[in-house]
Amino acid sequence: MGLDTLQKQILNELYEGRSSYSEIGEKLDISQTTVYRKIKEMEEEGYIQKNRAILPNYNKLDISVVALGISLKDIESEDKVIDILKNDEYSNILFRGYLEHSIISILFCEEGKAGKAVKKIKNEFRQNNINPETVDITISTAIEKIDMLPNLSKTL
Repeated sequence: MGLDTLQKQILNELYEGRSSYSEIGEKLDISQTTVYRKIKEMEEEGYIQKNRAILPNYNKLDISVVALGISLKDIESEDKVIDILKNDEYSNILFRGYLEHSIISILFCEEGKAGKAVKKIKNEFRQNNINPETVDITISTAIEKIDMLPNLSKTL
């Protein structure tokens, strides 16, 4: 069905951190009831999940973010790799893709433990007879911007 214009605007307001229906209604010049109804519709249709998230300051918390770009020789092992990463304590975000990497995993580690986290994943690959063509690794030194959602009114 897709989102209507008002739902997109409400979604952007939720993303911006406005948490009360009255705040959103004031900003968009609509009633609190309309905000509630539109959010309920988006939840029922699966566009949003009822989940309030707080974005930590990873630099202040001494957390390193590690990006693993995994290229597989055989596509048959993709599901195995995904299962390993889903069960890994450090792997927080997973993407399936194409072109350079078939799988991208974002890991959040205490500063100084990134190497240990990557080594653990590589060992699990070996134990499961998974031999990726390449595993490209990037470890953050500082996090400058995190934008978990694009401006939805421009992309949807």
